[in-house]
Amino acid sequence: ESNNLNQSQKVFKFSIITMYTTKNNMNSGYADPRSLVLTLQELSTDYHKEIAEMNNILFQAKERYQLTLNENNEKIQRAQDKMSDENVQIQKEFEELRKMYEKNLPSLNEEKIMIQSQYYKEKSKFDCDFQTKVNEATNKLSEINVKLMTTSKEAVQEIEDLKAQLEREIAELNSEYRSNLSNIDVSYKKELNAVNQHIQDLTNYVNETTIKLNQRREQSSKDYHLSVERLTQDNNAAGEEYNATCISISQNIRMRTQNYENSASGIRNAIEGAINNQKRQVVHSPFA
Repeated sequence: ESNNLNQSQKVFKFSIITMYTTKNNMNSGYADPRSLVLTLQELSTDYHKEIAEMNNILFQAKERYQLTLNENNEKIQRAQDKMSDENVQIQKEFEELRKMYEKNLPSLNEEKIMIQSQYYKEKSKFDCDFQTKVNEATNKLSEINVKLMTTSKEAVQEIEDLKAQLEREIAELNSEYRSNLSNIDVSYKKELNAVNQHIQDLTNYVNETTIKLNQRREQSSKDYHLSVERLTQDNNAAGEEYNATCISISQNIRMRTQNYENSASGIRNAIEGAINNQKRQVVHSPFA
């Protein structure tokens, strides 16, 4: 654009030089109306050519600006579509995550309840069996104690042996009870811990996935806004450049038009002066 403007200025300078040269020639008595008319025509041709060139520069600047706007607006639309598609996908994954959680959690809780129920059921039966055996042994021991009070000294030893045996059986029952109860508790806790771990793993997975999905959504929104901000800045810069070009071209057109009109007016005056001079020469001619 600057090259075109510089070329216009060169042509204008040439036109001004031609005008003043012609005017000087006229003042020196060498002015030729036809030559001046040709000069005026050349000046007009150059002027309109330069104006056309500057208008073409302005048109091209507008085309570039509009092209930039169209391209950037398309990019903004694509960025918006991308963010929208990403949000739809994220929402879909959220929905799948929710369904998976709602499907698996009840079954795990049900399994947990079954384990607890089975534990209390087995423990209750075990306690009942143990209590029955202990009661039987205790009743026998009570009967033996009664016999000891009513039995002769000769039979005491036999009853004492039987009593000791029953006491050992009761002690063994207590020991066996504690051992079996411990085994039941260990098995119960193991199964319960396994289910609780599955529930915890499921909860952790849901929480971690939720965090990741939210981060993806935030990043998608951030990328979109950064892209829009950058493209908007490009649009603004292109608009400023286009406005600057419009101002520059308008100023040059006004200046060139003013100079052209001044130059053309000077040449027209020179033509009029040359014609009048020729008329005077004809009037004073000895052959007139």
